[in-house]
Amino acid sequence: MQKARDEAARLNHEYVGTEHLLLGLISEGRGVAVQVLELAMNEAHKLGHSTVGTEHLLVGVLREEKGIAAQVLTHHAGVTLENARSETARLSTRSNE
Repeated sequence: MQKARDEAARLNHEYVGTEHLLLGLISEGRGVAVQVLELAMNEAHKLGHSTVGTEHLLVGVLREEKGIAAQVLTHHAGVTLENARSETARLSTRSNE
């Protein structure tokens, strides 16, 4: 949270939003959060997308198989990496029509 607060202050924002949390995580430069972000960027790139959306973040979380979030999604919600990838591709194709 402190890094997120620092980012908000650096941008002269009077609030701490999700964008500041993301910048704070990135500024760490290491750790699981940064790895998931890298995986999400990789997924977006594979699909030819210029921005990373929540759908890419979801696929990135699933790619990081050993994390608690991935295990909950896979084992308790029945979400698989393959399903998330195909649905992301399907929706992005549909939105481009």
